[in-house]
Amino acid sequence: MAIQSLLRDEASAVQALNELPVDLFPLVLTVAFRGKQRKVLRALVQAWPFPQLCLAPLLVDPASCQDSLWAVLDGLDARPARGVPSRKSNLKVVDFRPYFELVQSNDSSKDAARSLSSFATWMEPEVTLPETKPRQRRSWKQPWKAWQPVDLYINLSLGTFHGREFFSGVLRKVKQSYRPLRLFCRKLHVKDMPVLRIVEILNLLQLEFIQELELSGCFGLLSGGSKFASQVEQMKNLCSLTLSHPIFGTSSAESQLPSEAFISFLSHLSKLGCLRMLHLSSEDISGHLHHLFR
Repeated sequence: MAIQSLLRDEASAVQALNELPVDLFPLVLTVAFRGKQRKVLRALVQAWPFPQLCLAPLLVDPASCQDSLWAVLDGLDARPARGVPSRKSNLKVVDFRPYFELVQSNDSSKDAARSLSSFATWMEPEVTLPETKPRQRRSWKQPWKAWQPVDLYINLSLGTFHGREFFSGVLRKVKQSYRPLRLFCRKLHVKDMPVLRIVEILNLLQLEFIQELELSGCFGLLSGGSKFASQVEQMKNLCSLTLSHPIFGTSSAESQLPSEAFISFLSHLSKLGCLRMLHLSSEDISGHLHHLFR
């Protein structure tokens, strides 16, 4: 009740954040997120006292919390409100993934606030990644201070309207933010999307972090002008690859042999030392497996 009373006046709540005990931040964020209090959410992100912020407990129904989600993203590079003392933020990681994918827990009674608290000290398991500089952002306007990069962790299933709408907002933020943002995706599932759009998405991801990639109905992936094959080659930690795509030529002259593009694609896969599962789903494969294993 005290938290709800505090948040009734957003301006006063923002002022009070500078004196708010660290332990109350997760609870205040939970209440503000559910109440769609955008000003408070932006200020909370700007003053977040922990290295990590796990939003998954609050994203049970992403379609109903779009406003709150965009407010959190806006807070990553928004200027503090005038006249409000700026509390130093320690935020380095924002995680959108379901928390059951991060740790195993049998306590289903945890509420969102306790979940947020428990992940305040969570750290991503180490994965072999080269040192990469955050992408350069817009230079026409200098940020109000020297921004420290923030890493965004997300698993994507781009087969539904809400999934695509959610990720489109995240992509816009990554491309337009004054602050350096790096996008990490361990699992990426894409359905019925133009190849140019897929290549654009992969250009914004840290490719070395991807471990599971599933593409369905995405025609043109293996065309001569596509950069997809070279992007897959950079996925050094890729363990599972699923492709539902016509592999062999459609003309009678080509029907008995894999396409040149597919043969070239296989050569890229041979450089992936972590790949353990290759799932090819296509009517064209029937009767041609002997060509694949030559």
